[in-house]
Amino acid sequence: MDRQDDEGVTAFVRASYGRLLHEAFLLCGDAGRAEDLVQTTLAKTVVVWSRLQRSEGIDNYVQRTLINTYLSARRRRAWWEQPFSRLVERPHANKLPPSHCRSRTSRARRTTPTSDWT
Repeated sequence: MDRQDDEGVTAFVRASYGRLLHEAFLLCGDAGRAEDLVQTTLAKTVVVWSRLQRSEGIDNYVQRTLINTYLSARRRRAWWEQPFSRLVERPHANKLPPSHCRSRTSRARRTTPTSDWT
């Protein structure tokens, strides 16, 4: 990337960052994720910047990349990352391990030199 491309990217980022951040927030509903989404989108845009300047489709590309990046992240999100409205696990009455496990652990600790604990 030459100096002229660098200046063009900088000007584009300054001009469109706020708008992209707002659009990303509307997509994901979280300010932190919106920032990550915009940064990923802009990183993908920088990679193809010289090609985009020739086609003059920078705004369209960035908009489509923002949406595709969001959708891709949603697809990758595993089921265990989805928030639940209720607690799935039941709390255990006894938080301690069974007594036979505790006695084995105690025995192992007594016979192991303290220098090996770390």
